[in-house]
Amino acid sequence: MAGDGIGVASTSGLRDMPDIDYEPTGTGSIMTLRPTWDEFKDFSAFVAKAEEAGAHIKSGIVKVIPPPEFNPRPSKKDVKDIERYVLNGADREMIVAVVPGVYDKRFPRVMQSVKVTEYKKMAFGKKYSCPLPENARWPEIEEYYWSNITEGEAIYGADNEGGFYDHDVNTWNISRLGTILDESKVEQGAMPGVHTAYMYFGMWKTTFAWHAEDMDLYSINYLHFGAPKFWYSISPESTERFERLMQAHFPADFERCPTFARHKSIIISPELLRLHNIKYGTMIQRANEFILTFPQGYHMGFNSGYNCAESTNFASPRWIDFGMNSTVCECDAHPVTIDMRNYALRYRPELYPKWEEYWYTVDSTLKAQESQATQVRRRFAGMWATCVANLELEQRWNTKRAREGSHCAVCQYFCPDEAVVKRKEAVPHRSRRYTTFLCFSKNPVISPTAPDLQEDELLTCERCLVTVHRRCYPEVPQQGATWRCQRCQQPSSLLVSWTSCRLCKVRGGAFVRCQSGSDEGWAHVICAILSRSVCFADPNKRDLAIHKLPPRYGRKDTNIPLPDAYQNQLSTQGLVFICALCKRRDDAVLRCAKCATTSTKAFYAHATCARAAKLRFEIREYPDVAVFICDGAHNVPKGPPEKKKPGQPIHPTQAAIDLLAVDDDDSDLSEEERERLELYVGERVAIVAPKGRETGIVVEKMCVGERCIIEFRDSDSVTYDTECQFIKSCNCKRCDNVHHTPGARVKVLWKDQELYEGRFRKTHLVYKYKVVKQANQAVRNYYRAQLRRAAALRKRKTPNPSVSPSPVNHADRPSTSSHDSETTCSSRLGSE
Repeated sequence: MAGDGIGVASTSGLRDMPDIDYEPTGTGSIMTLRPTWDEFKDFSAFVAKAEEAGAHIKSGIVKVIPPPEFNPRPSKKDVKDIERYVLNGADREMIVAVVPGVYDKRFPRVMQSVKVTEYKKMAFGKKYSCPLPENARWPEIEEYYWSNITEGEAIYGADNEGGFYDHDVNTWNISRLGTILDESKVEQGAMPGVHTAYMYFGMWKTTFAWHAEDMDLYSINYLHFGAPKFWYSISPESTERFERLMQAHFPADFERCPTFARHKSIIISPELLRLHNIKYGTMIQRANEFILTFPQGYHMGFNSGYNCAESTNFASPRWIDFGMNSTVCECDAHPVTIDMRNYALRYRPELYPKWEEYWYTVDSTLKAQESQATQVRRRFAGMWATCVANLELEQRWNTKRAREGSHCAVCQYFCPDEAVVKRKEAVPHRSRRYTTFLCFSKNPVISPTAPDLQEDELLTCERCLVTVHRRCYPEVPQQGATWRCQRCQQPSSLLVSWTSCRLCKVRGGAFVRCQSGSDEGWAHVICAILSRSVCFADPNKRDLAIHKLPPRYGRKDTNIPLPDAYQNQLSTQGLVFICALCKRRDDAVLRCAKCATTSTKAFYAHATCARAAKLRFEIREYPDVAVFICDGAHNVPKGPPEKKKPGQPIHPTQAAIDLLAVDDDDSDLSEEERERLELYVGERVAIVAPKGRETGIVVEKMCVGERCIIEFRDSDSVTYDTECQFIKSCNCKRCDNVHHTPGARVKVLWKDQELYEGRFRKTHLVYKYKVVKQANQAVRNYYRAQLRRAAALRKRKTPNPSVSPSPVNHADRPSTSSHDSETTCSSRLGSE
């Protein structure tokens, strides 16, 4: 790979040329680039070339050693002008230990102003200078820093406005880099430190804690003179796991502000990163050297002595995708915010409508019922990836799940609800398997090496106690051998207990290794199955899931053989959405398979959150493969398309479907809100008819009976009024041929005496209303879709239910069915 070792060339012409006098101590690497003047002089072009060389993939930062022609201060022979500078503020730093390897940086006192000459004198004084000899090697300096990190209070002259470049220097002038970030400066005005330069005066042990830049911007840091800076950095591809580690150690801070990790107050030691297998790189920045940081590139470091640096933010076209999905600090009175709408419209026009509608349009369907969200939070108490690891709690969780339904931690997601609630004291040796080979291959042209089994052997991990089918998990030892799942085979108990899924926010369940770019992590098997951006390296072995990173990470993955038809089905296009249940932002959330195509009506959730909220999951044909369905009213289609396909079922209720379009616009309401729109005796209504409208008064409400909603196999045509007697077969595990499992495959007898395949959605009650017309006092019966509540009465919050609907008597059900010519349609979608 480009950048691995000294002098390795890249396609951009730049190459990694590390310092020969510095041996990095990290577990990862950071590139050092030494461009020629032609490669260096155009700043934006250089950044693009550095990313072509893979600098942003290697780590969150890159070091740039400018060519000899570069001089930011050609008119100055010394730094006397800088020493006349007055710092507007200097902070005394206090670093406090939280737990071993985790520290909190605080600012107990602030010096309002200090001259640079006075600051320099303090920096070289005995109290604030490094006690190590001048010839101390970097491993000694690094070890001494961490051994004495809580000792003393260094003074950091940070965030002082200004710049020390000569005004006529245009090359890499930090005050005017000329990137696309300047567009927001014109539109919103200059933000200090973002659009303008900041000066930083450091002394021994002054520390910049772990952080990524506001709005996920790039940053540039130039060391004018003085002692070197020591940098640590994490690859943006490992950001997810690193943030979870910080969130677990500071849960209260995370609840107050989701972006607390960017407050520049948290310090995590390299040793703790090693223990958690989070790769990090180290780098020395000397005078006349640049450090560039990339979007979502977490970094920290310390100064080895007195020095002066200049810094600011910048942007590139690749940043726009980060900016569109960034989170703004909620606890800062004056947070850094950039209105991304103009950027998105200008540079991402294909994504703009969906993105703008989702984030800037208020829509009730984005908000889950609070009871659902509360249910999810309670069910996963202590199991969130942002909590301190608790393997014992996971063991109890896995044991409890193993006694339910299919007993397999993967198949349970597709198991009918009535089977899930039936618990057994002991886990059987075998049970029904719901997953198929297609769930793992996600490609119909790949063939299994062994046939799919209707029933399969169950295995229970001796450590975490998770139970899975043999064919739902990576290849396992033969029968009789003691078995541990992949996760529990890790060499460290700490790694085992801290394992979490990079595709959702909870622990527990069956995990498989997951490669995400260069980061090696874990994912739930079920999350990998349902994700449109994950494939299994070998669907027959199922031992490695490969996660395709969103385009903003700039990685061109060629080892992810996901067919376009599969990726584009229910795709989120790399955008970040909010899980409607746990309320966390994520680009790995799933989209409900039956939501409307407009983004504001779509329901997004993590697989584990959706399961906790008792939403439905289904195995389908390619390219759907495996999907989840929310319980919102909009998950039931309003009718078939106008154009019919050959062999498509005939819909006798087309008139009712047409009338639905003019019915009360209640598609975004919850079931409870829909009930409020029920018509009651005494209400004034408008009668919808092809020749116009009449008004009348409801004098009687009659329940016609219970009907089924069936979605046919093409997922585009629906019938709302089929009686259960016309469902001739189903794959429900247990049913009475009346009450079917939602999502079950069924065959429906149609009036042409043909059987059509479909999926059972739900049952609903069909009502008739006896209405007296006001014009001529004629009395007629109407279905709900033929009536609209009068505008004045529709505003009423609580209608008067003077007459209750008649109870449904299945024995005396009317003989009318979907075969009748009379229009039928329901005002209530579901009796679940």
